[in-house]
Amino acid sequence: MSLSTSAVVLPTYVYTIQDRGTQGCDGLSAIADDIQTTWNNGIDYPMTVDVDCTTIDIREHNPADAYGALHAVQDVVLSDFPGFAQSYDAVLVRDARDWNYPEGAATTGAPTAVDTTERFAAGSTGKKCVGYCSTSLSSHLEAHEVGHMYGGRHKRHERYGWWEHTVMGNSGAETCSGVNSDGRTRTNEWNGCVYSDITTYMDHWHSKRGVF
Repeated sequence: MSLSTSAVVLPTYVYTIQDRGTQGCDGLSAIADDIQTTWNNGIDYPMTVDVDCTTIDIREHNPADAYGALHAVQDVVLSDFPGFAQSYDAVLVRDARDWNYPEGAATTGAPTAVDTTERFAAGSTGKKCVGYCSTSLSSHLEAHEVGHMYGGRHKRHERYGWWEHTVMGNSGAETCSGVNSDGRTRTNEWNGCVYSDITTYMDHWHSKRGVF
């Protein structure tokens, strides 16, 4: 059986009101399309990405950075809107704030097959399957954060050199062999290391919990 997965993009109150006025969901469809197109550009297990205009209000949490915002959206989504975690394997919340660095955050999923800590980031209401992105124009930021939820890590370049640009690329992250990769940027390509991360993650949790 071929595995598949699904994700949804939601706006925060700040995104809906301050950045997009009364229209709310303007721009989210393009984000969802980029996540879906990027994922399906190399990952064998297909992903579909939907948009929902349900507003995630984290103002009372008053986050100070992207990490604080991630914890806030996780709390709100999983406590107030559990249906999203039940219906989708991954939930990405898009904001209109500019945290500069980091621009987004997500829990990185990891089965014991690839890490010492078994962590199930996508596909379960019992875990934190929610990612967060700010208003940054960083290339493929949303696809990058979704990649984290499925086990993708920064340290996943195959070769040293400026031409090795990948979805999970981060300037300064090491290559698979441990060589520093300063100056790399992000694009919509998945290399073999990240492909292995994601497929191992999905295969593991499919066999263990029957998801995907």
